[in-house]
Amino acid sequence: MAYARLRFCTINSRDLKVLLNQKNAKKPLVIDVRSMTEITQTGLIPGAINIPIAEIGKVFALNNEDFREELGIDKPHFTQLIVTNCKLGIRSAQVVKTLKNIGYDNVKSLDGGIDAWLDTK
Repeated sequence: MAYARLRFCTINSRDLKVLLNQKNAKKPLVIDVRSMTEITQTGLIPGAINIPIAEIGKVFALNNEDFREELGIDKPHFTQLIVTNCKLGIRSAQVVKTLKNIGYDNVKSLDGGIDAWLDTK
């Protein structure tokens, strides 16, 4: 049952590319939860930030000023679209659950992860 609910919290690569390419629109915050070693192999989605899964709770507990100092961006508002990704989508789905528990309403996991992103033309 929990898995079924999380399935509705996904976005596919094509839809994410459309959102990221929109002009004059609030773009989603893309958070890559993989390790730096993994990111070195495939790179990041353009505009994404890296917060390894083990650091999500700590980073999102920061106030806005410390968040900005740590990551170079303002802490997202609770209603801002956040898209998480990893290699295949398993870890990023866990982060969706964590962020929803913190109070973020609009969080999605990239279906198929970075592998699906790289396969999408």
